[in-house]
Amino acid sequence: GNLMVVGSSGGGKTSFIQTMLYAIVMQHPPQVVNFYIADFSSQNLGVFDLAPHSGGIAYGTDPDRNEKLVALLLKELNQRKEDFKSKEVGSYKEYAKRYQNKPAIVFVIDNFAAYTESNPKLEESILLLSRDGSGYGIYLVLTCSNTNEIRGKIRQNLPFGIGIQLGDQFEYENALNCKVEITAEDRTPGRGLVLSPGPQEFQTALCKRVLSQGSIVDAIRLDLTKMGDAYSTDRAVR
Repeated sequence: GNLMVVGSSGGGKTSFIQTMLYAIVMQHPPQVVNFYIADFSSQNLGVFDLAPHSGGIAYGTDPDRNEKLVALLLKELNQRKEDFKSKEVGSYKEYAKRYQNKPAIVFVIDNFAAYTESNPKLEESILLLSRDGSGYGIYLVLTCSNTNEIRGKIRQNLPFGIGIQLGDQFEYENALNCKVEITAEDRTPGRGLVLSPGPQEFQTALCKRVLSQGSIVDAIRLDLTKMGDAYSTDRAVR
């Protein structure tokens, strides 16, 4: 389902997203999973546009690109609604088993507060995607510094939450939407809490073993360039 990643500034939210996207491209072909990215944070996610799984990336400096990305996802959602209805399929899981011609789609918005500030008229579209998308294999992953940055109606459609380097127990409870008795080790980037099934402490793994963030991006770029060369077809829709 949809996922909310809540973390302090510099706590490791973008590193978590990097690791998640890298795991997707290394473990699944683009026929199975595609992703789209709105990078309103460090712009360290742009390298993933090299992957055949990527249908595009938008930054805060390009409002037209952001609108086109959301329009593409809404069009795909409407097409899937029609296809599911005509084939009398009740869920994405059932459809994927029977037909295997529609990959799961992950829409990542890194720094949701900045995204909605720059694109206020897209918020209703994000609400629609958050409400209807998961039933048709379209999932949202939103990052924020605190849960108040995501308005209530959208927040209600984010059943899964992760807290990374938050200030206190109550912030973790808001992120995970449950009572917690523990907090993650402080001043340790990437350390947080997740429900599994109860609150558990975890450490975000770096997707590449290198010395710096810049080196991680370079290492990812090398891997994805090789992968992209191997896929002339079966790439994500742009």
